[in-house]
Amino acid sequence: MKEKILLISAFPPGNETAGQNLTKNLIMRMADKYEIDMIYFTFDNKPNLISLRKNIMRAKEIKINKVLSAFYILIGLMFLINPIFSRRFSIKTCLLLRKMAKENNYKYIIFNFSQVFLYSLFVGKSNSKKIFIIHDVIAQLFSRRKGVINKILYILAIFNEKILFSLNKSNYYFAISEKDRNILYSNYGIDSKVFHVYLESEIMSLKLNRIKIDNMIVLYGAWNRPENMQTLKFFFRHVYPKIVKNNINLKVCVVGGGISKSIYSQYISDENVQIIGFVENPYLYLARAKCLFAPLFGGAGVKVKVIESLACGTPVLGTNITFEGIEFKEGMILIKNSEDAVEKILEITKIVDKNYKINLREKFLSYYADEKYLLDKLIDDLNG
Repeated sequence: MKEKILLISAFPPGNETAGQNLTKNLIMRMADKYEIDMIYFTFDNKPNLISLRKNIMRAKEIKINKVLSAFYILIGLMFLINPIFSRRFSIKTCLLLRKMAKENNYKYIIFNFSQVFLYSLFVGKSNSKKIFIIHDVIAQLFSRRKGVINKILYILAIFNEKILFSLNKSNYYFAISEKDRNILYSNYGIDSKVFHVYLESEIMSLKLNRIKIDNMIVLYGAWNRPENMQTLKFFFRHVYPKIVKNNINLKVCVVGGGISKSIYSQYISDENVQIIGFVENPYLYLARAKCLFAPLFGGAGVKVKVIESLACGTPVLGTNITFEGIEFKEGMILIKNSEDAVEKILEITKIVDKNYKINLREKFLSYYADEKYLLDKLIDDLNG
């Protein structure tokens, strides 16, 4: 008989974002060994769980009410809780969690993403070991934001993480990079193991020798995220006009959902700009491109789009924040400003060909695609 686990995830399993993909793959890979119950949170449309039905015993969807969420954020601030920890919180979900933990002899209760870590304090009496999957060190996230309010939120994040981790010290922690692992240890005294994100089967099955490489750059992401939207605006306001002015023969492809109407309406008629939106398999666009344009000016943790692009053999133009936590250095091209970006785009489009991409992909996969760093394997290792 399979042992049971409970997975509490800030995001539903799915294909639309990196967080959804990781959650989906974790479930699919752990289902052979465990019976999985799940609590997940969603703000928007209900995700399609049909393909995962055979992998999940019970799935409890918590659709977040924005008014109620605002209420808990305000209450949380009264108790010095950063909103990132309280936005998904509710007494009703606490009671559900306690009930499920009491009625089931879970081997592990897994908290997937920092946004649900607050619930770890409300499990009640249980013999289950807790597992914390840390994709971002939240204090680092707020340390990069400007303004007095963000300074206060940064202090709250440090305070909250110290309390959460100190009250759960005898449990298990997984960090997305060696850099984050070191931060967790130096700031909070937490020892963690490094995990690698799952690479989708569509990436692993790519045959670059059969794919036509276009004179194209790709911008890729969930465009409803502020840090991604900042990248998109930077490109179209400061980089793309210089490309046009210099008569550079280059196609631009924008992949991912949530793009703003203003960007869409402004560039939809431009014959050199393709606005694709959300697609089930964005990796074909990455594989065909000369580079991924992804300078980021905020955020924390490893950027999954960089991992995916390099695994497709496509170099990435970005900032230090774009590349943090990734020790592999080939194919990661640092840009300083818009003028430098245009120069680097020109350089990279001249040197990137099929052989370049095949070589980059092989080197990156030999570095990153190691089964022993996958979450399900690391969790298996906890069993001794």
